[in-house]
Amino acid sequence: MTLHAQGAFQSSPAPLPLPLSEGLLRAGSGYFDALDKYRHGDLDPIVRVLARAVEDAVSFSLRAVAKVEQLNVDWCRRINARSDSIVWKVLEDLITQPIVSIPYLAHTLRVSKPAAMRAIQLLATAEILQSSFRNRQQKLWQAPEAVDLLNSLVTDPYVPSFPHPIRLNPNL
Repeated sequence: MTLHAQGAFQSSPAPLPLPLSEGLLRAGSGYFDALDKYRHGDLDPIVRVLARAVEDAVSFSLRAVAKVEQLNVDWCRRINARSDSIVWKVLEDLITQPIVSIPYLAHTLRVSKPAAMRAIQLLATAEILQSSFRNRQQKLWQAPEAVDLLNSLVTDPYVPSFPHPIRLNPNL
């Protein structure tokens, strides 16, 4: 179940889903009891369970957004590039796509491969990206701080049931 936080974060152009499922699962039998009472016309228990789940989800989401924003601020401080450089577009996407390649960036940003390579070199110089080989023909670049941040979010106390942290598979 997700609810959308309309305009909760000014920097978000789209509604953000709130992760309610974990909060509802943590309520355990209380959630199912509340559903049964709801079916019989008693709204109070389900409203309380949902309110608690929303409260937990908003708290988690605010912590997550703060961590992402802090990482972005840190990254921006390390970059010395023109305001129209494609490096800024790459930086915007690294939190959701922390492993990139030159062909991937060239394709998604619709720039030449040399332009994508220049952006990667700048990010590597700023110690935001590190190289990793996919195979002999193609090199991957990863943003280890973004991977670490994503791992910290999935191991947050609010999300105890996530099965495994993210790991870079060198054979991607």
